[in-house]
Amino acid sequence: MLFKMDDCGGCKTCEIACSYKLTGEFNHQISGIEIVERKDGSGYDIKLLEQPEGNRLACDGCIDREAPFCLDYCLKSTELKEIIKEFVGKCRSNSNGALKSK
Repeated sequence: MLFKMDDCGGCKTCEIACSYKLTGEFNHQISGIEIVERKDGSGYDIKLLEQPEGNRLACDGCIDREAPFCLDYCLKSTELKEIIKEFVGKCRSNSNGALKSK
């Protein structure tokens, strides 16, 4: 799912935190969150993966934690927190239950 995040600076710190949480590796190319540069203007969008895609793993919203791990490192964590909350809600309504833990 793609979400607009107007305040995102594109640093990819959330991607690196996600990959570390999921695999123990610092590799933004395997995270369940992807920062996407907008083609029609400035800024970035946030892509959260419902299912693995290529080398990227699915985002589970860090259901095993009180708050998603990426929020600990994002400079715009308030906005990202709302995006992840919306993502988890949509995934739960699509799957009739909780997100699956990895």
